[in-house]
Order: sequence, then C-alpha cells, then structure tokens
Amino acid sequence: MSTPDDNVEPARDAALEAAIVAAPAALEPTRVYCDWLCERGDVRGELMAIQLQRELCRDAREERRLAVEQRELIERHYLDLFGRVASSGQLRKVRLVWRRGLVRAAELWLETGDGFDEAERMLAAVQQLPSAIVLERVLLSVADTFGAFSGAIGRVGLSPCVRELVFDSNRYREGEVCWELMQPGIQHVERLDLCCERVTLPDKPRLLQARSLSLRLGSISCGELETLGRLEAPELVSLSLAVTEYHGGRGWLGTLYAPLGREVVPLLRPAGTPALRELELRRLRRGDEVIEALVGEPWPALEQLGLVSCRVTDQGVALLCKHAATLGNIARLDLRRNAITAGGRLALRRAFGERVLLGGNP
Repeated sequence: MSTPDDNVEPARDAALEAAIVAAPAALEPTRVYCDWLCERGDVRGELMAIQLQRELCRDAREERRLAVEQRELIERHYLDLFGRVASSGQLRKVRLVWRRGLVRAAELWLETGDGFDEAERMLAAVQQLPSAIVLERVLLSVADTFGAFSGAIGRVGLSPCVRELVFDSNRYREGEVCWELMQPGIQHVERLDLCCERVTLPDKPRLLQARSLSLRLGSISCGELETLGRLEAPELVSLSLAVTEYHGGRGWLGTLYAPLGREVVPLLRPAGTPALRELELRRLRRGDEVIEALVGEPWPALEQLGLVSCRVTDQGVALLCKHAATLGNIARLDLRRNAITAGGRLALRRAFGERVLLGGNP
C-alpha cells in the first residue's frame, strides 16, 4: 500500500491537461497524457492505461481480467489516487466515478453534525485532485440539511468544468438548499437538480448558462413561487417542478397547506426563459387552473408539456383543445394519471392525435 509524501507534487503538464479539458470526449489527448504519466512512473498513468484498454476491449474474459487489475491497482495506491480525500479521512463520505483514469463525477455525503468546515474541506479536496480536471458532475447528499453544502459552494466555488449539480435528499426526504448562498458559484452550471424539502431563493434568481432545471420539493410558499417567477435563465431549455405541499398562508397564524393551482402563474411567464422547450409539472393537484394560466401566455418555443398527477379534468381538456392551434409546436403532451373521462380522452386524441400521452387515471 502506498504512503505518499505530502510534499511531493504529482506530475502535471498544463498543456496536456488543457488539451483534455478542451475536448473531454476525445480519446487521443487522454492517450498522450497517459503515456506522459507512465514515462514518469505516475500511478495515474497506469489507471488511465487500464481503463483505456477496458473501453476498447471486446473480449469478456479480458475485460474481467482488466477489472481485477484495476481494483487491485486502486487498493494498492488509493492514497496516491485519492490524495487529501483519503488522507483526511473523508473517503467513506466520497464516491468518485473514474473514466479513462480521470474523475468524471463525485458524490459527497454529509452526516448529522457535519458543518460548513467539513463541507468546504470535502468539496475543496475533491476538486483539487490532479485527476479531477474534467469533473463534470457533482452530487451532494445529506442527513439533515444542505445549508453547509450551499455555503461551501458559495465560498469554495465549483470547478469551471462542472456542468451538472445535484442536491439529492431521496434517502431522507428533508434538507434545505440555500440558492442565495451558492448563486455566484453556479452560473456556469448547465444542469441543476434540487431534490429537497425546500429552497431558499435570492430576490433575483439567476442561472445564466443553465439548460435544465429540476425542482423536486417537499414544500413551497406563495412568496417563493413569486420569486421563482423572476428567474433569469436565458439558455434554459427544460424546466421541471414537482411539489408535495404548497404553503399558501402568510405568517404562522395563517399557515395553510393546499394543492397548487393558479399560484404557479408567476412561474409560467416565459419572459425570463425565452428558450424554454420542455415544461414538466407534477403533483400540482389543481391542473385545470394551471392549464388556464398556461394557455394565457405565448409559448412559441414550447415542444414538450407535461402535467402528470395534476388532477386535470375535462374542464382543463376543453381549454387545451380550444387552444390546440396556438399549441401547435407541442410534439409531446403528457397527461398521465389525471381525472380525464373517456370523452375527454377522445377530444384530446382528435385535437392532438398521437402527440398526447394519457396512460391510466390515478
């Protein structure tokens, strides 16, 4: 097992690394860097060589042999490969996805009691790995709150190569993401996926390069919806929103929980998202009101519309059919798991043909 000297710098070549960053899918720049590292006896070169062979291998027996060789190499040299992530005892909280000997994705977990300092150390240690020059995806998971990760992103920042950021609380169904804290550090991200209890938004949320935004929230308030309606995302192509509870009251005495309907109107104003082509809304429960808001706005670029489990009835169907001409660009209309009668289904088939997806009722 390796015991590297922290004072020994790993072999690096800025020009070779820049060639990989410029074309991360290209094979030749990685091969050149692999040869360069192997000539210097760097274990990262060995891992690159093995994974490059596995990528091109077409023989099942040889593939199994290479898989064993890769596992043994990592076990012998994990301190060299994982650097400060391993030496600081954070390895059990981090999972790295390697491809062609480089870290392409990282999953980080925070445990109950871990604070801002731990989140910052983990995020910084992963991004500073010599093999993380093309780190494209970061997934964050927590036991209680996302606040520490939100603050860490705001302070440490995300590597310029990170294109996808995911906050995932599927294990715990809780956690709050503070968009306001991390907003300066995520403007280069192309896909943002937030699965949590709720999101704290800045007054003017911005995603200047994002093409996809997915919000799977436990709850949202009317004020937060109004703020989200001010989203500035000129490159946004896909928007997905699923909410379990709508906090309709103002002030703790007026706290009311109700299914969403026309309250989503601020979100359905295309001025801040002119490139939007895919809109998916789930579990909003008053789907007819949502449809009324949708057909009242111009959506010239919209190609896919989903209203799944939104309790759309024949009343909403009538509105969609009435405005079928103005929704002519929609190539896919997803109305699965709604309260639509056989007559409403027939009307939809007549208006939209095979473009409508109905499935079963709830």
